[in-house]
Amino acid sequence: MSPQEKEFGETTMEWFQAAEHKDQVRSVTMSKKAAEWFECMVDHGLFVVDPLGKTFITPGARELVTALNAVLAGGKVEVEVVSPGDPKSRERLDSKLREILQR
Repeated sequence: MSPQEKEFGETTMEWFQAAEHKDQVRSVTMSKKAAEWFECMVDHGLFVVDPLGKTFITPGARELVTALNAVLAGGKVEVEVVSPGDPKSRERLDSKLREILQR
């Protein structure tokens, strides 16, 4: 465990993406809680992998990710939840998000 991990609780996640039939790995350092939230989203199907190993954002999440891009570029978006989904899955995801939003 690095000094940063001990002091700040950081963890490094590896992101895998197939490109030109070669796997590329990118390490991103984030808090353990943020990594757990991201892993929870992945576990709930944020990404799909095709038979060739290429990773795609789940069709249902594409519109939201596109909206996130607008926010990150300084824009403003509106989001409406039409159906809350499975209560147990929703609570698990919401719980992980609340943990990283606490300071």
